[in-house]
Amino acid sequence: MDENKKRIGYVPELNYTDDYYSEIEYSEIDNNAPDEKDEGKEVIDNLINNMNVLNTLISKLPNEASNTIKEVFDPVLDFINEELKDKVVEPIPDEDDWNYADTDNNEDSDNENDDNNNNEDVDDMWGTDDFFPTEEEEYTKKDIYEKEYIKNLVDLFYYYNIELQNIITEFWRDYILATSNKTDSEIGLIINNILFNSNDIIDNAKHLLDSAVRQQIIKDMKLDYHKLMFNLESTIINLKQLKATQEFRIRYANIEKTDGGTKSNQYNNNVLTASLISYDKKYDIAYENLYRYLNSSNKVIKDSFQSWVQEIKSKQTLIEREGIKHESTTNGR
Repeated sequence: MDENKKRIGYVPELNYTDDYYSEIEYSEIDNNAPDEKDEGKEVIDNLINNMNVLNTLISKLPNEASNTIKEVFDPVLDFINEELKDKVVEPIPDEDDWNYADTDNNEDSDNENDDNNNNEDVDDMWGTDDFFPTEEEEYTKKDIYEKEYIKNLVDLFYYYNIELQNIITEFWRDYILATSNKTDSEIGLIINNILFNSNDIIDNAKHLLDSAVRQQIIKDMKLDYHKLMFNLESTIINLKQLKATQEFRIRYANIEKTDGGTKSNQYNNNVLTASLISYDKKYDIAYENLYRYLNSSNKVIKDSFQSWVQEIKSKQTLIEREGIKHESTTNGR
């Protein structure tokens, strides 16, 4: 045999053997896996938990900052509990939506016909319209509006929560770094408003005092602006406007158009259609206004806290460079 392989005219014998071996192990479908409703419920539960955690971080801030933020945060938290608790986030369907048909109920009958089906020509499977069976599912406008409302609220408040949480956690990070290895009196000096004047500071550190005072004034002005523009009343108004437009949409969605070609019926249907279109638009406007309101509130808070951090760092440097005269601290000033 080996001698034949060395000849010029040798032609090898090639035989192909089918081999379908795979290292992948087959596993049964987990029927206990969470369905879409369980996942949708978990999304809302996570949002509420995140808001409660953030509420704790805000409450530990000094009263001036905490009270300012809570003018917006507290009504939003109450609104979330009222509108989203025990609700489920689901995809927003169209009025006529197509879904894959549930064939689990026909599993037994399908198993009985497996032998017959195996003999069919698989080339014909793409020629049938129902190889992947689908069914048309109709949704009312009320169903669509309710699902849209829940999803819109979750998206909006998740964004609000993440943005505000980033602002608060960044502040606490800088605050902890500034107050580490400091005495209680030094921590009080860092976090509270300045109670001493330029005469209490050594000459080489007066610029640090000036910086701290300047940033303190800027911070207080920004917080006052937030209290003016983003107060409790304004927050409640924006939340109620969105809820009111949603309730009008649901009201008109529950009214059915009348049959018949009379002028009275036509006018009735035209008014109903116009009302639905009008409040769809008003809902979009109210939703956008609430987004702008919450987003602007976070921007002002972020700007205020950046000035506050600069004030804290100036005081930190003033303490670490021993820029405060000893008698000023011992006198409790």
